[in-house]
Amino acid sequence: MARIAGQTVPRASVFAQSRAPAQHAARSPARIASWIACAFLLASAALSLYLVQVSSVATAGYELERLQAERKEWLARNGQLELELAKRHSLVWSESQAVERLGMIRGPRPEYVVVSQTTDECAATTCALTDRRPSSSPRETPRRPTPRNPVAGLSDLLAWVSSIHGGRE
Repeated sequence: MARIAGQTVPRASVFAQSRAPAQHAARSPARIASWIACAFLLASAALSLYLVQVSSVATAGYELERLQAERKEWLARNGQLELELAKRHSLVWSESQAVERLGMIRGPRPEYVVVSQTTDECAATTCALTDRRPSSSPRETPRRPTPRNPVAGLSDLLAWVSSIHGGRE
């Protein structure tokens, strides 16, 4: 056992130590080239990713501008249609279309029929209320009561009814 403890370095390890710098020196240009290739691949992948993102942002910006222009066109078209609709709802346009398309003509001025008042009773009740033309007689139609207190309104209503019937009870 003493012999084993006396040996300091085995022979294989001395040989490996003497070959290690030569092997390391031989692999060093290949390792540098592989590291450069890896760095180039990483840089090109990062640059490609950046270019893809920038081009997608630019494309989205152009698409946004195109959609905004299309929106403005649709808003302008909606405004034109609302104007056309307002024009079509006007009475002047309806009258012109009735004359042009349907061949209609404007009617003569209306003539009113005057009902002769034969009795005072007719003049006080039905004739005065149904006649739409202004009355030429000096007699005035009774006024309706205005809304106020219900009790006062009831007395006004009774006074109004009695004035319509000519004070008869």
